Amino acid sequence: MFNIESSTINFNNDLIDHILKLSQTLPSNQHTNIGGWQRDFISNGRSGPDWLLPVTSQIDRKIQRLWVNINGPGHYNEWHTHYLARVGVIYLKVPPKSGDIEFRSYDEVYRITPQAGQFLTFPGSLEHRVLENQSSENRISIAINLF
Repeated sequence: MFNIESSTINFNNDLIDHILKLSQTLPSNQHTNIGGWQRDFISNGRSGPDWLLPVTSQIDRKIQRLWVNINGPGHYNEWHTHYLARVGVIYLKVPPKSGDIEFRSYDEVYRITPQAGQFLTFPGSLEHRVLENQSSENRISIAINLF
């Protein structure tokens, strides 16, 4: 019913350091995030910015849009949809209790506790949210709208 797929993406921890540095210099966008830092990056249809190429080159679909999320303690994302064919989330840093992702279809809710390196894809029309980060560390992910 939920049509959620999971695979693994390899990445270097330098990517996390780069994202944290960007969050110190670039303002956050406000979408579904309550707190935290969220930043859109333009995609060229395949890879996004050059510094993401080692990660995005592992994805076998074209990228329409992508953004980076840093949810610190107490931060979360509200219920939302994307209304696209497919959405993906790459988890880079996932401390324990830093916020599961939940999916909702009618009265049924399905929860996943993500792991670092996990790449989830699911229908863009599937309603989802990220629960509150109850850890003392940041959770870092990359969300992607796919063609």
